[in-house]
Amino acid sequence: SANAKWLNEIAHTNPVWLHPRDAARIGVATGDLVRVETRIGRFVAKAWVTEGIHPGVAACSHHMGRWKLGDGWRADGSRRGRAAAGGSDRRAAGGRGGDGSSDEPAGTNGGAPGARQAVATVELGREGDAWEMRRRNGTGPFASSDPDTARIWWADVGVHQNMTFPVQPDPVSGAHCWHQAVRIRRAAPEERHGDIWVDTAKARRVFREWLEMARPARDHSPDGTRRPYWLLRPVRPERAAFRLPAEGSAAAVGGEPGATAPEDGRAGAEGGRTGAEG
Repeated sequence: SANAKWLNEIAHTNPVWLHPRDAARIGVATGDLVRVETRIGRFVAKAWVTEGIHPGVAACSHHMGRWKLGDGWRADGSRRGRAAAGGSDRRAAGGRGGDGSSDEPAGTNGGAPGARQAVATVELGREGDAWEMRRRNGTGPFASSDPDTARIWWADVGVHQNMTFPVQPDPVSGAHCWHQAVRIRRAAPEERHGDIWVDTAKARRVFREWLEMARPARDHSPDGTRRPYWLLRPVRPERAAFRLPAEGSAAAVGGEPGATAPEDGRAGAEGGRTGAEG
């Protein structure tokens, strides 16, 4: 976990595990960049070739790749204090000027709160429903009340691959279906470690496709709740949040895909996404 500093020092990257047979087929070795393609997008990460995984299956941890935009930029690609950028292909530079120069020292992460040792600075680009993320800076040593932060020797914090996997509610339980089919190939010369591309319109369509196969929670919940209140969770919402919305309410008919209360009351997914079957 990125919140456990000693564990983070031991394991702070999330390479794509590949069996030697699959690695040989696509022509990659450990450390080479691979492009993982999903139904809604793709991401680029390093390969880890090992016999510790079954042929035909790939794995990538979803506990890495935290990110933030550089200081002074909005998510729509405009600078704070200026009018929002118009047109398409808008880009939010992660702490860099128009000439690509950095306006923050390496490793400072722009004063990002939280587990700064696990946060990368990125830029976002958008073209309609298609979003692109490209890394600008990794992590590095910084001064804080914890002297260990000045001893950080690594820069890589992993790849944020979660958003490239659509939410797929299991038809029976409503829990997220973690294993998803992907295509993996050697990355192109212009692709870089940490590159991400995703189509949010496709993500919504896939979510609704799976939602249609799910059982309506109103027809199957024994007590009018989405999930049991006694189910242990690290952070538990207030009890009222477990209740299904009233029939015809805004939450019941207009919920965003992937939200806690889907629009037709079917059991929703938690929204986490992780590695996939090859």
